[in-house]
Amino acid sequence: MFIGGIWYNNPVSFHDFSPKRFLFSLTLALLASLCTFILVIANIDPNLAGFWGVAAFYLSLFLFCVIGFTFLGYGLRVLFTKNSPLAFFAKISLRQGILLAFLFIILLFLQSLGSLTLLSVILLSMSLILLEIAFLTH
Repeated sequence: MFIGGIWYNNPVSFHDFSPKRFLFSLTLALLASLCTFILVIANIDPNLAGFWGVAAFYLSLFLFCVIGFTFLGYGLRVLFTKNSPLAFFAKISLRQGILLAFLFIILLFLQSLGSLTLLSVILLSMSLILLEIAFLTH
């Protein structure tokens, strides 16, 4: 899968990675997902659109959050860590961006159903932390 200027499923190649290309494509994707999210918010009434309107809202918000969290994670890693390859940062940031966006969307969906509790937040957070630990130890 080609996301943000890198092939995500392939092993990290430190020679082919370009941080400028990654940041440029990530910025373009962030702007496109923001425009999509604004279009969904402005044009779709969730009471009239039914399932597809709500699905479009959550999908556009998910894409925006994935790209935003990836951008934030990559920027923080580059800022605070100096001796690691930038391609390694991109892969980890993308994976953690997906996990954080998934957590955010599930919590928002539970809130919309009125069933969000502290226990559900803790259990979902811990399950995603364990999943990230499994990815890191693999």
